[in-house]
Amino acid sequence: MITNKPNQQEQIRLLRSKLIHQEHVPERLLMTSTRGGEGKTTVASALGASLAAINCKTIVVHADLRERKEEAEMAHEKGLSDFLSGKLSKDQLIKQGEVGSNDVIHAGTATPFSTELLEGGAFHDLMEELKEAYDMVIVDGPPVIQVSDSIPLMAICDAAVLAVEHQKTREDEVLDVSKQLQNYDVKVLGAVMTKVKSF
Repeated sequence: MITNKPNQQEQIRLLRSKLIHQEHVPERLLMTSTRGGEGKTTVASALGASLAAINCKTIVVHADLRERKEEAEMAHEKGLSDFLSGKLSKDQLIKQGEVGSNDVIHAGTATPFSTELLEGGAFHDLMEELKEAYDMVIVDGPPVIQVSDSIPLMAICDAAVLAVEHQKTREDEVLDVSKQLQNYDVKVLGAVMTKVKSF
């Protein structure tokens, strides 16, 4: 986890500070990457916890609805895909955090119809409700380059942060993703270097 070492905790605090001191603080932040396995889910969860620690009412929405490697511990949790498929009630959807911690919506059962679910009216309505109920909605989305699911998420988010894997993610890939985000008027706030070895 990115939060179990002091220097990594400081990176998250720095990201939090940059986020909340924007001239226009985003209400819905997309956490994404160029490809899977770069650590975006870990960063999204850590940032959500960090924001909640300063009394910023935050929810992390895990919206990568296909097969996932980074959410193994949540693999059997019902969540967003189940709700959007009509198999889960809204009351069961949001996992309430303890006092001083963020709320969570798990991705739910992996589905091949993820794009259709994210483009539907139920998802749009849910995101509008979350926007009204929380100070910050962090959307843990799929990789921009690999799948089309990121398009409906880009359409509803104000800003984005990229997870960039140390010594693996290429500069041209980052520039490509940044350009795609900007095409949807999503402000790219920066990138977080992940999987950096500490000595």
